[in-house]
Amino acid sequence: METDPYPLGIIYRSETEKTFEENQAPYEAGDDTPLYARTPALENIRKLLA
Repeated sequence: METDPYPLGIIYRSETEKTFEENQAPYEAGDDTPLYARTPALENIRKLLA
């Protein structure tokens, strides 16, 4: 029998992981920044360069 990585059906969600709706919200608000460019580190770099 395989060991279940998520015992009792608990799904772990990291602090940085967002739902589909959270990721779609900026697009719907008119921000067309690609998802890969939305990481906190890149946002901080963008602020420093501005």
